[in-house]
Amino acid sequence: LRLNLALQGLVIVSVCLILLDAAATATKLWRRRRAARTALKSSLDEEALHQLPSWREWSSVVLDYVCGVATILFVGTRIPLVVSSASSTREILMGLAGIPWSDSTTSLSSKKAVFFSEVRDLLALIDAKANSDAFLNGILIISLLRMIQCTSLHPRLAL
Repeated sequence: LRLNLALQGLVIVSVCLILLDAAATATKLWRRRRAARTALKSSLDEEALHQLPSWREWSSVVLDYVCGVATILFVGTRIPLVVSSASSTREILMGLAGIPWSDSTTSLSSKKAVFFSEVRDLLALIDAKANSDAFLNGILIISLLRMIQCTSLHPRLAL
């Protein structure tokens, strides 16, 4: 648990650094855009038109922001799941183990109701983990696309 929390803390620190870099890049692009637009207003200079930031430069900044925010959201939702996972699972399994199957005074329908209630809770925990993993896969795909974009290579060579 401590190792998991430490690693997630490092992930948050690295994502914050990526977001700071994206903010610096966005500031540079905005200044370049403003300077080029000012030059275009003063004279119809063909060189000033080429100084405008391209959509690819802006898209890389937006993609960095999206990936960073998604990663922070993932880690923010994942930490409570990891912390409460062991105790929740233990409670459910203790509830399953505590069903008095051999007790003849308890009706079978109440035993089945308790059993299926505990199984439903266990499946809910599994679904929460699966949804979290699906969100993580989306973040990883976005990060992979960003790496391919940064290397400016054909995807087969970038992989």
